[in-house]
Amino acid sequence: MKWILGFWLRGTSFSIDPCVPRSWPRYSVSLRYRSSQYQIGVENPSGVSRDVTRVALDGQPVPNFPNIPLVDDGANNQVPVVLG
Repeated sequence: MKWILGFWLRGTSFSIDPCVPRSWPRYSVSLRYRSSQYQIGVENPSGVSRDVTRVALDGQPVPNFPNIPLVDDGANNQVPVVLG
């Protein structure tokens, strides 16, 4: 997963730095971290291979991107990612 989808687990965080075919309009990754679920949806509206332009965690910008924190809170977390 880490070479194409760009998804890396790093202790209590993960990062995403995809390198996908330009023809991929979107893809998603589902991650379970202890009692929490993370739904990562990558959108590629510009038809590029890489370069993340936006990432959020539950509607809030991620301040330490590319490190996205993993929290064991039992929540279903949404992580929208936009390439561009």
